[in-house]
Amino acid sequence: MHGVKLVNNLNANYMPSRHTQISLQYGSKYVRDTIDGTDYKGYTDLIGTEIRHDLMQRWDIGLFGSVMRSLNAGVRDYAMGASVGYKVVDNMWLAAGYNVRGMSDRDFSNASYRARCPFITLRRKVDQDTFGLNQSAAPIHQTTQQPK
Repeated sequence: MHGVKLVNNLNANYMPSRHTQISLQYGSKYVRDTIDGTDYKGYTDLIGTEIRHDLMQRWDIGLFGSVMRSLNAGVRDYAMGASVGYKVVDNMWLAAGYNVRGMSDRDFSNASYRARCPFITLRRKVDQDTFGLNQSAAPIHQTTQQPK
């Protein structure tokens, strides 16, 4: 068995207000493979959205849904659910929720696929500010010489 698989995921966020965030996801996969001398090829995509709204300073709620389509096979699979989130500390967020309907695909599993079940998510933002890389060195003091 040998073949080619191309997978791509795009995620975009939009904030229509300070308290509401809309996330959009588009994942695509093209597979071309030969199994027992027979050639197979197909295109699958994943389209999803999540809407989160702040209830209070640390608490938020969210609803999400997605559809995965296999265009050559004419198959569709859906996922949907809801969650409650809590800001533990700056740049750390914890959520608990339930996927009412779920799906699974190992190529999209790192891009927020949703299996049917309860879940807990912990996210931590780590960037250059976390490690103090944006802090400039000690300021350079210029001295001016007075004329003699």
